[in-house]
Amino acid sequence: MRNHLINDRFEVFEINNAIWLEHRALSKIEMKFKNSRFHYWFNTYQHLFLRKNLNKKQYQRIREFQADVIITVAHGELFWIALKMSHQLRLPIISIFHDWWPLLFDQSNVYPVFYRNLINQRFRKLYKYSDCVLCISEGMKLELGRHLNSKILYPCTEVVNLEIFLEAKEAIKSDKPFNIYYAGNIADSYGRLLQQLIRDLPEDENLQLTILGKPHDWPEDIKLLAKQKKIVKEPLPHNEFIKELSEASAFLVTLGFEEELALLMKTNFPSKIALYAQYKKPIIIWGPSYSTGVKFMKENDAGIVVEDESVGVLIEQIRTLRNSISLQELYAQKSGDLYNQILNPIVLQNQFIQIVSEIAHDK
Repeated sequence: MRNHLINDRFEVFEINNAIWLEHRALSKIEMKFKNSRFHYWFNTYQHLFLRKNLNKKQYQRIREFQADVIITVAHGELFWIALKMSHQLRLPIISIFHDWWPLLFDQSNVYPVFYRNLINQRFRKLYKYSDCVLCISEGMKLELGRHLNSKILYPCTEVVNLEIFLEAKEAIKSDKPFNIYYAGNIADSYGRLLQQLIRDLPEDENLQLTILGKPHDWPEDIKLLAKQKKIVKEPLPHNEFIKELSEASAFLVTLGFEEELALLMKTNFPSKIALYAQYKKPIIIWGPSYSTGVKFMKENDAGIVVEDESVGVLIEQIRTLRNSISLQELYAQKSGDLYNQILNPIVLQNQFIQIVSEIAHDK
């Protein structure tokens, strides 16, 4: 987010986790407790009592900066600090809701119930008392409820070098195997879907799956199979990663089908869609019908949508795309239109800057 504020119209003072953790050094007993099997309880204690405020030095630095507006993301512990600072300094606050944090922070239900409830209350209060709310999706906005100044702002990615676009455009007509690239989260529910795909993907010299990432939590047999099929590539430095994506024939986005993840899927927006669209290649999204990503792609007729959890249905759609140059060209055009008309990062950044300027001016 900070990168979007680097502009000659703004001066930015940032409080991040590294600065916040200067608050207080832990004692030997606290460190022992933190590293024990009771660390979830210790984290609860720490957030409620040890680090519930900024220290005097940090608070004074903020006052001296003389900010016009506070901006926070409803993720982690700092958004509650930001809301309190807004009240104390009588400054307007803009809150960005990217993910459903009360569910995301504890998907395994290991934290005490009272603490999960507290996080949910704080999340809702931030929404209620923010002067302006920026929601990542229509689903997020609907789930959070009514607000006098709630807007939708899609994820703003970096602008990929145009030279890569030109190279990518030629890939449709190349004689290389049809290569589906996946570059998102490969853990948890996303990882389980990818593991199914790796198991069932047929041996086909004209079809390749490439997954960028490190599968830490995958079973050893799947890791071995992925290695044998040359599917998984280790994480790359950023510039190489951006270049690597230009090798794709099409991109894959996955979303969890599990019932317990339904709220996350209904509210978040797959940020990789915004990145992939810049390459002007077909995008395939595989997820439940109620998910924001699937709804977005269907409403904008922007890609191939697979709403069935069956891997076989997905593979059939991939084969259909691979076997049709005209379909590849059609969905490449749709991807380009999505980038130009809705997900252009320059346009999105300008919208963000305008919103910040208006709120700061009206304080």
